[in-house]
Amino acid sequence: MEVQRIVLIDDNSIFCFIFQKLVEKYDNGRIEVIVFDNGKSALDYFIENATETNLMPKVVFVDINMPILNGWQFLDALVLHNHEILTKSPFFIVSSSDNDIDINKSKEYPFVKGYFNKPLDKDKLFSVLDAYFK
Repeated sequence: MEVQRIVLIDDNSIFCFIFQKLVEKYDNGRIEVIVFDNGKSALDYFIENATETNLMPKVVFVDINMPILNGWQFLDALVLHNHEILTKSPFFIVSSSDNDIDINKSKEYPFVKGYFNKPLDKDKLFSVLDAYFK
């Protein structure tokens, strides 16, 4: 059974823990969650493993407000690098911000398929997973 990956980029350790537990309830070990606590670490991972298609995630969840490299800076850096992941995997914003500016900004990125407010509802997460993992 091939392991498929989700990347979660979020500096809130409690949110990351809950997210991973929800994915475990959804799946029986076929999905691996890779967590980065800032955009820089995630960007480094994507660049270093660009040719390793088996290490690329099926779905990416990104928080906006993070240290070192925030979510917008991370997305812009991927665009700047013209990274292949942008055409291969959908991205979703998960943020505590309900600001219309952030919501509208997410729509400027064609690869961002949705914007979810925290806390992330189990049904919303499962609907995304159903769309990409079934």
